[in-house]
Amino acid sequence: MPFLPLVTAAQHYLKTIGFVRPVDLGGQRLKSMIADGKADIERVAVDVLRVELSEQDVAVGLAREWRLGFTRVAKQNDALTAMKANTDIPTSWVLVSCYYAAFFAAIELLRVQGRMVFYFEPDDISRIRQYSSGAHPIAAGNYAFEFGQAAGGTVVFLGRKTAERPHHAVWKHMGAALGCLNCSDDTAVRVRRLLEFMGSVAQPEWPSLNETRNRWNYAAPELYGTTGEKEGKHFRQLVGDDKALFAWARSRAIKPTTAEAPVPVALTQMLLLKVVRQLHPILVED
Repeated sequence: MPFLPLVTAAQHYLKTIGFVRPVDLGGQRLKSMIADGKADIERVAVDVLRVELSEQDVAVGLAREWRLGFTRVAKQNDALTAMKANTDIPTSWVLVSCYYAAFFAAIELLRVQGRMVFYFEPDDISRIRQYSSGAHPIAAGNYAFEFGQAAGGTVVFLGRKTAERPHHAVWKHMGAALGCLNCSDDTAVRVRRLLEFMGSVAQPEWPSLNETRNRWNYAAPELYGTTGEKEGKHFRQLVGDDKALFAWARSRAIKPTTAEAPVPVALTQMLLLKVVRQLHPILVED
């Protein structure tokens, strides 16, 4: 499977931070731990936070974040399956739903590689100012946190306020994560193509997933009618069919025609869902 190295990468990260699957998930989410002062926080620069937490708190917080995210991914996939089977629902809706199923899965996979984004409202920032050290100003907004180090039973994250558009950022960092993986020759071509779908290749031949979403959801309203049914026919045939999607991905002859361009959304959703499902029992006990 082209994304199998993502499982290994996540397992390596969890080992690095001393993750032990918690039995009790009654604690706080990571965002709440930061906003409510449970973490040791330092404002190290303008709109930059250094956050230190115990391994145990990180394990509980990460597991809670994952469980919520996994539920969202699963529900979105259930909705996608039901939509595909209902011929009264336009293909454009099916495609956009498929995109979001992939997008939500990508968020969770980045989380277990040490990257997560939290939105802090003004009230959150007021509390963080109260609990944190350092004199640098911080403002409300999205903060992108990245794993820094783990030592002595504690884990450090560095969070920076970011103006990156969420969809662009998720696929950029997902592509970067894939680009760092060691893949066999058998999967290298497919991984390169997946990077192209995520917008992580210079001068791509294929439109990115985000470009496809924007076209089908906003830019081309005619896709909600017969034009969309015609252009999306192959996508709708393949979405949810793992065997057919793998066969499609193995072909070196496919080109980004209007009929083929939507299919990468289904392929990426299928692959990311498989990885999320494989990681789920490692993080939480149902």
